[in-house]
Amino acid sequence: MHRRVAPLALTAAVAVWLASPGLPVFPRKTDSPPDSRVRQWKLPLYFIENRGQADPRVRYYLQGREASAYFTAGGMTVTLQARFRPAADDPSAAPPGWALKLEFAGGREDVQPEGAGRTPAAVSYFNGPRERWKTGLATYAAVRYRDVWPGIDVLWDGADGRLKSTYIVRPGADPSRIRMLWRGASGIRLGADGELLIETPAGAFAEQRPVAYQDIGGRRREVAAGYRIEDGAYGFHLGEFDPARELVIDPLVLLYAGYLGGAD
Repeated sequence: MHRRVAPLALTAAVAVWLASPGLPVFPRKTDSPPDSRVRQWKLPLYFIENRGQADPRVRYYLQGREASAYFTAGGMTVTLQARFRPAADDPSAAPPGWALKLEFAGGREDVQPEGAGRTPAAVSYFNGPRERWKTGLATYAAVRYRDVWPGIDVLWDGADGRLKSTYIVRPGADPSRIRMLWRGASGIRLGADGELLIETPAGAFAEQRPVAYQDIGGRRREVAAGYRIEDGAYGFHLGEFDPARELVIDPLVLLYAGYLGGAD
């Protein structure tokens, strides 16, 4: 019997229990053969449109085995399931989790996500009576927020079963305005290799060290890039680049250590 997860928890900084009615998630299979688990991570990520099966604030969402991401106005909410087994004397106990939201600090609070790259896959939910069924829901390869800061878009898509963000800075825009804030995180810090470490009571994950570039004359020119942490939010420090040309800061992969990926 599948456990069910609450569709959205926007009140970050408080623990959530992933056992209330709502979107289905798939239970962890600790006895699955290792090779089958590896194959699951190679499944593509599908961003599913919300047509009433989730909280109305959600436009698109992405479901994984141990985490889900919900894209709403002004940012993304992530629910994480803690990585531990229930007590032996209570095997039915639901494992606790944690919700946190990634906000565009100083960006447009009303900016809405848009589905990009519709895929041939469709999703259907057959929960409850027939009138509550949701069928043929569209899925997308990416979700895009346009002009979060003047002239700067934020794109989320998948890479090797992980959630990846890309910042697209159009000519004349100021990348120093990019500031992201993880509400609900216990803390953020830089790792030894320049990655960004995000700590939560349900476990830690990281965003890889950023890579920035510009395409000039048919050739890709790399721009030095790293994270900058200030007042609990993070942005980027960059080397020299041509402000008259588009700048891409990419990839920033959320390394969930198995959190996000294909379902069982």
